[in-house]
Amino acid sequence: MGAVTFTAALDWREPGAAGLLRQYAAQFRAGDAATLLIHGGAAADVVPVAAELGDGSPDMVLVEHVEPSELEMRVDAVLGTAALADAPCVDPAGLRALFDLRAPGIRRAHRFTCNLCGTDAVAETRGWPRDTATCPRCGSAARFRGLADLIARELFGSTEPLCALPARPDLTGVGMSDPLPLAALLSRRMSYANTFYHCEPLLDVCAPGEHAGRYDLVVCSEVLEHVPPPVQPAFTGLHDLLKPGGLLVFSVPYRAEGETLEHYPDLHDYEIVARNGEHVLRNTTRDGRVCEHRDLVFHGGPGETLELRLFALPDLVARLEAAGFCDARVRREPNFAHGVWWPGADGWPITARRPAA
Repeated sequence: MGAVTFTAALDWREPGAAGLLRQYAAQFRAGDAATLLIHGGAAADVVPVAAELGDGSPDMVLVEHVEPSELEMRVDAVLGTAALADAPCVDPAGLRALFDLRAPGIRRAHRFTCNLCGTDAVAETRGWPRDTATCPRCGSAARFRGLADLIARELFGSTEPLCALPARPDLTGVGMSDPLPLAALLSRRMSYANTFYHCEPLLDVCAPGEHAGRYDLVVCSEVLEHVPPPVQPAFTGLHDLLKPGGLLVFSVPYRAEGETLEHYPDLHDYEIVARNGEHVLRNTTRDGRVCEHRDLVFHGGPGETLELRLFALPDLVARLEAAGFCDARVRREPNFAHGVWWPGADGWPITARRPAA
């Protein structure tokens, strides 16, 4: 096609770094694809400058903060031809695919077909939001479509959209407060039940009970950050729900590095109360101490579901392995055609299996 694919690194501490970014963008034609790895500065400081570049810039500049020691590895990954399942970069073929899916006349927007309902849609890809509804029909977000993509490939053995696959009533699955668009589709494709902790149909992941060993598929998305400590029994419960060889499709918010942060390690007997216009966590510890916490983080809006921890990826993988899972993999493969992609290394889904008997 005569297009250019190029990868570069830029130290944001360099004098005139913003100008260098603009110069980098200006040297490409509209059909060219470019990846820029930023080190020495946070992506949040760079993205506003990248956003100014307009439609004359490369179709996408992947702006990401990386450590200098990682630069050579990341540049090699982008330029290489190997599958990048465990690298948060997008390879040249991916950049070309994203370019081919541009929506004419809409700045930084790309076409995709929802793999949950089959609707053709358009979404903004400059910081394509992981959890924002971008399908106009079913309301699916990129995360939901990513889960569906993994289920189609890993459980049904197909690269076709999950919504287009024949029903498999012989396959059994269970979800835990799964997003409604995904739950509705799975209930039509297999013998699947969406369960809840506080209402019917009930399932406590820490105590599977009669559910143990029944399922070919367990979907656990954005749940374990809300389980009271200790959290390891929940990982064991996920393992025990599956049949031998069964598949776990799992996601939580996490950091790519560091250690898991428990917000309230002494949580025991607690309630959330509204006081003077704010929500307060009142906790009585096991040894009888009463303490209060403010500046709470909720998912779903103020007063909804309290975030109890922020996982770190190394700890997540270690906990899955300690629970008995094998083949735990972070799944960062984009699927631009189905609107599955978000920038950065955090929050991508994980698949793992209960070992076969």
